[in-house]
Amino acid sequence: TPARAPLPPAFLMDDLVHVDNLLDSVLAVVRERGKITETEMASLLNITTQKTLDHALEIVERSLVTKVVCESSGRSFFEARGRSKDHYVCLKNHCSCDAFAYQVVTGKENYCKHMLACRIADALGNFP
Repeated sequence: TPARAPLPPAFLMDDLVHVDNLLDSVLAVVRERGKITETEMASLLNITTQKTLDHALEIVERSLVTKVVCESSGRSFFEARGRSKDHYVCLKNHCSCDAFAYQVVTGKENYCKHMLACRIADALGNFP
């Protein structure tokens, strides 16, 4: 198969904004309903792979996401634990895991499992 030509940076940025807006919309519904229905699952699969979604949901179900809020500023970030028991710091569009560097930054994935888990846990209010 022929190599795919690189996309112009403006297109990539527009695409990322679209994906993030879609995730925000889906998670707003999840937040409102307090659960993820089949409709939201189908929408999530438009922006990530089944494998990444399954792993993210496992992290949420096992209560491996912690929200850290600074008392003085109210700013927050998340900490997610993976299968290896390592802790990763997650912001809305960043994770300290290797998959973020190798899969997300390179454009192979939109989110790593930790980022997605943190966003889902936040929508569900599912923290230990």
